[in-house]
Amino acid sequence: MTGLPPSTSARTAGAIDCTRRRNTGPKRATTAGGVPGADVVTISSQSPAHANLNAIKPEFDTVTGPGEYEMHDVFITGIRTHLDEEQGKVRGHNTVYLIEMDGMTFCHLGDLGHALGEDDTQAIGDVDILLVPAGSATLDPAKAAEITSQLSPKVVI
Repeated sequence: MTGLPPSTSARTAGAIDCTRRRNTGPKRATTAGGVPGADVVTISSQSPAHANLNAIKPEFDTVTGPGEYEMHDVFITGIRTHLDEEQGKVRGHNTVYLIEMDGMTFCHLGDLGHALGEDDTQAIGDVDILLVPAGSATLDPAKAAEITSQLSPKVVI
C-alpha cells in the first residue's frame, strides 16, 4: 500500500495496479488529482475501517470475498478466515488473499484475527511475499511470528 498518500490509512483495501507495464509488484499510480489508482481492489472485511474505497480512484474491479478470480492478467484466490478466535462469532469474517502475478505469489492476510490452522496453511500454500497486518488489534506479534513461521515466505512486509 505504499502508493497511498501519507494521510490515507494503510488499512483501506488491498490495491493492485496491473498496468500494461509488467513488474513484480504493485506500482505507484495516481490520477491527475493525486488520488492513488488501482485496477483491482481486494476487500478483506466489510468493516468501514478496512474498506475505504473512497481513497482510490473509482475505475477498479473489486474482489470482496472467498473464491477464485482472474482479471487484468492476475489470478486472485480469496480464503475465508475470521476476525477473531471464535470462528467469526465475535467480529465477523476476514478474507486472506493470494495474488499471483509475474510468477510470484503475494499473500495479504487482511485483518486476520487468529492463528492459522492446518487447513488454512494448506489452502494458502507457497508464498513468496507475505503482507502481515502490523499494529493490528487482532493479531499480536507472537501470532504474526507464528503465521510467518507456518507459511515460510521469502519476504515479509
